[in-house]
Amino acid sequence: IQLRPKGMAFNSVQYKELVEKRGKKSVMSYQVNISGEVRSLKDLTLFKLGLEDSDLLSVEGFETDVVESDGGRNAETGIFPCKISVSITPKEDSSKKGGKKGKAK
Repeated sequence: IQLRPKGMAFNSVQYKELVEKRGKKSVMSYQVNISGEVRSLKDLTLFKLGLEDSDLLSVEGFETDVVESDGGRNAETGIFPCKISVSITPKEDSSKKGGKKGKAK
């Protein structure tokens, strides 16, 4: 994945650390928001897919969600405003889901 793909311009990159309560515990989640402009929606989709497949965003014990959105194409310039949001959140503790685990019969 390229830091900034050809045909794409970043206007802003924001990073946030968020604390949320899960039961009695506080857990950290992370969010990266990139807004900019792209000449082709294909380039935006390829960038999103590259982020989803990146090992850099694969953190043990966390889930990663990448969402893309675009605005209407500027008729004069042919450029699309766009936004990519990356959320990295702790996975739910599967041992606490669904109560007690029993043996299969």
